[in-house]
Amino acid sequence: MGNKEAQASHTQLPILALRNAVLFPGAVMPVVIGRGKSKRLLESREDHRTTVIGVVAQKDKSVENPTPEDLHWAGCTGQLIKVLKNGKETYHVVIRGVDRFKIKAFEQEEPFLMAEVELLSEAGAEDHQVDALMRSLRESAVDLVNMVPELQIKASDIQDEFEHPSRLVYLLLTHLGVSVEEKVEVLEADGLVDMLNKTLQLVMQQVEILRISQRISSEVKGELNKSQREYMLRKQLKAI
Repeated sequence: MGNKEAQASHTQLPILALRNAVLFPGAVMPVVIGRGKSKRLLESREDHRTTVIGVVAQKDKSVENPTPEDLHWAGCTGQLIKVLKNGKETYHVVIRGVDRFKIKAFEQEEPFLMAEVELLSEAGAEDHQVDALMRSLRESAVDLVNMVPELQIKASDIQDEFEHPSRLVYLLLTHLGVSVEEKVEVLEADGLVDMLNKTLQLVMQQVEILRISQRISSEVKGELNKSQREYMLRKQLKAI
């Protein structure tokens, strides 16, 4: 990597910590900001419209004043689309995710967090690997959407993103009911193939859990129906 490329992939950003959420590239997320460091970060920016920040998740959402040790070091750069002050205590902010990154080192902790970050590339994958993983991911994702209509993703959305592997990953993970830790593992993946592999595993796990749940529900319903039939038969025999 040349010096210009190295400089382009490394930058210094103010860091915003989220309690229980993960921002992905392309996603738009509303956030209520009320903690001291987070408010000071916003108040330090002269023009919110040109502000880019680093957004990371906390390891423990109950920590009120997180230090670097309390944070996941993989995150997503974000553009501040809208910043509205709500009284003296809170801001309502809308953030659009842009790029994945890893934190290399924290430069300051006060008055707000600042860190040197490395932007993560999704290049370097061979086409046949990506194609094979995308086909498997599409099939599993369609199964999941059909099993969970309230997921707010349509099968057509999955097809629309088939030519854009990373966008499909981010679309699924934004709506998938998995833990913060599992989402962060995908954010810090080493390239596109690793991202697709990890996302495919998460989607397949969700599909398998749903299938087991449906099978158990069906078996329980069958047992209940059998018990009800036996009860009605006993009632009829008593009446004879």
